Amino acid sequence: MVLVVFYILGSAILFIPGKLTVPGKQDSWIAALVATGIGLLIVSLYNVIMRRNPTMTIVEYSEHVLGKWFGKIVALIFLSFFYILIGLDVRDIGDFLSTQVMPETPIQAFFIPFLCVVIFGARYGLEVYARFAELFFPVILLLYFILVISISPQIKLENIQPVFEHGIKGIATAAPVMIGFPMSELVALLMIYPYVNQQIMAAKGFLIGTLIGGMMLTLITFISIGVLGPFGTVSTSYPSYLLAQKINIGDFFQRVEAIIAVIWFFTLFTRVIIFFYAIVLGLAQIMKLKDYRPLIIPIGLILLPFAQTVSPNFIHIIQTTKYEWVMYQITCGVIFPLLLLGGDTLRKYLGHMYRK
Repeated sequence: MVLVVFYILGSAILFIPGKLTVPGKQDSWIAALVATGIGLLIVSLYNVIMRRNPTMTIVEYSEHVLGKWFGKIVALIFLSFFYILIGLDVRDIGDFLSTQVMPETPIQAFFIPFLCVVIFGARYGLEVYARFAELFFPVILLLYFILVISISPQIKLENIQPVFEHGIKGIATAAPVMIGFPMSELVALLMIYPYVNQQIMAAKGFLIGTLIGGMMLTLITFISIGVLGPFGTVSTSYPSYLLAQKINIGDFFQRVEAIIAVIWFFTLFTRVIIFFYAIVLGLAQIMKLKDYRPLIIPIGLILLPFAQTVSPNFIHIIQTTKYEWVMYQITCGVIFPLLLLGGDTLRKYLGHMYRK
């Protein structure tokens, strides 16, 4: 549950309010609510897949359903999806810190130490960073609610009015943005699902974590529109960070934007390390290696130049991760798992008929 909440917040707590408000305007918080509901359906699909084959990752499941060669192709598509996502996430870290925190520092100075920590985390295994997330979960919740409570007096209800001004069309246009990012990206968690101790409780935790993470994003989107207005939310690169800068209680409690930076950094670290673990584990399974650890340093070294070249700048990322990217996310995160489940069902049905 904790890993899912961190995974959903990740980059989304900084970007989702702005991304949703471009098509959804003041109704984008409703779109976030709709996307959370659909996210629960997506997670239910993942739970069905894992219940069918609880000892298989999505890579192994692809080979199980589609056979050796077609299964490997689909597995590599999943891994390439994770690889692009980890490159974008690491790039986000560099762009944010080099523009908002330390503008005179080269972006590589942020990539290298961050990736070193990710590599060390992957070498120590799943349990270590799961415990790390569990340890920091109360801290992240506390910081989040401090942000929400402190900024709430500045909400202007007229900024979210009129509700449904653009009807269902605006919400239907905005909701897929969050369905793609981050809901469809939860497919990476199917790489760690087989290794949990209590899978029945894990399935429940998957759903609860999705609900909590989705509601937290919905609330931060609502507050962003209420405080900054639709235009103010769209016109800034990091709406949530700007919210934290606006906090001012009694001319004493102010300039606490570090709150949002800490939330974002710790949750994004969880996303990146899950993607990294999924990539090295998936490659090890495709190549039939007994241990994934020999792949950690080579993949980590490749990530450094990839994070620098995946996009030339922040504006390019915004332009290239619009609707076409959403379709790519939904294809890898929803359509492929759905087809795999359908293929598995058909395979078992034909096998049953043949035995009869």
